[in-house]
Amino acid sequence: MPRGGKRPGTGPKPKNPLGVQALAKYDGPIVGIDPPEDLSPEARAVWMQQAPWALAHRTLTVASALTFARYCRIVVLEQRWATGERAGSGDHRGLLKLLQEYELAFILQPSGKAMPVGEREPDAPKQVGRGHTEDEFFKAAS
Repeated sequence: MPRGGKRPGTGPKPKNPLGVQALAKYDGPIVGIDPPEDLSPEARAVWMQQAPWALAHRTLTVASALTFARYCRIVVLEQRWATGERAGSGDHRGLLKLLQEYELAFILQPSGKAMPVGEREPDAPKQVGRGHTEDEFFKAAS
C-alpha cells in the first residue's frame, strides 16, 4: 500500500521483508567456523562462548570471522582493564562503547526490537518480498 495522501511519506515505515525476519526463520544448516590460530587462549575462550550465538543469528560467517576475532580480543582487553587501574577511565568507557557496537553487530545483545520466533512451513516457501522466496533470497546472498 503506497504511503501517500495529503502528506506523502507520513506514517509508519513499511516493514522490511528481507530483514531479520527472513534470517531468523531460515532453517538451513549452520556451519561452524573455527577460531583463527593466532587468538590467545583467553580470546579463544570468548570465541567458544559467543560463537554459537552469532552462528545461530547467522552473523558469524567466513567473511566476518576476522571482525569476530577482533571482538574477542577486545573483550579480553576490557576484562583486563575492568580489574586494573583503567577501570572507569575514559579509555575504558570508550572500550565498553566499542564492545557494545560489536555486540549489536553480531546480535549478541538485545537491540530493543523483538526477535521473531516461529516455525517455518517446510511445504510452502514463504514469500519474503518482490516475489522471492526465502530459499531464493539465501541463494542470492551466498
